[in-house]
Amino acid sequence: NGEWSFTFIAPKDIAYQYGNGKLSYYAKSGNIDAAGYFTDFIVGGYNENAEPDNKGPEIALYLNDESFISGGLTDENPVLLANVFDKNGINTVGSGIGHDIMATLDNSKNYILNNYYESEIDNYQKGTITYPFFNLSHGLHTLSLKVWDVYNNPSTAFIEFIVAESSEMALNYLMNYPNPFHYSTTFSFEHNQADEQINVKIQIYSLTGQLVKTLNDVYFSGGYKYKSAKWHGTDDNGNELKEGIYVYRVLVKNINGTVSQEKSKLVIHR
Repeated sequence: NGEWSFTFIAPKDIAYQYGNGKLSYYAKSGNIDAAGYFTDFIVGGYNENAEPDNKGPEIALYLNDESFISGGLTDENPVLLANVFDKNGINTVGSGIGHDIMATLDNSKNYILNNYYESEIDNYQKGTITYPFFNLSHGLHTLSLKVWDVYNNPSTAFIEFIVAESSEMALNYLMNYPNPFHYSTTFSFEHNQADEQINVKIQIYSLTGQLVKTLNDVYFSGGYKYKSAKWHGTDDNGNELKEGIYVYRVLVKNINGTVSQEKSKLVIHR
């Protein structure tokens, strides 16, 4: 019948003197919508019986996607990605001195990210921060992110990353898991070709140097990590390989034709 109600938590970063407040609202019914506001009420002061909160927000910090691991590879244009949570909500206004959402690159350059926070729909407790960096220099970088809750408790998360020139194919952290394996394993590695198509060839050799299996994949990388489909320890004819140690080589080619390769070992246990 047009009646509704809600509750909210007033942050500490407010003006405490008493005065007229303003309540803005929006309504929708079918193809009809309405908007308005109400100011005939007083707001101010402090709730001495408010539930205490001395814990800052939880922060999960990545680059580009949630598969990124600190110390990994990126290209020159990585995207900061952070998932944040706090039971009383995130301070995104920054009206109090020093209470902005702040990213710091290499302990020298600060970025205020209040406007880059997006709350989860119908959930004031959690949201996502995304911010694109451009033309970062090659080599090792450090990144920190500081976030405050509405009770003015801060938390800080840290990661490191290595920028490799995107025109040159770069690989890191090549592995297969599980290793040793009985039924199947998957191959993975980090690279610097985010949002690009890469061609992946995995060649598996016996210890005598015989090529026993070749896996080919055309992969569009949404982030900086590749993970193959499961391989069940068979040769090119579909026969099970014998138990033992094998060497595998991964060759990756980007759209510019640049190839990078790495080698490692795997163990089949029957």
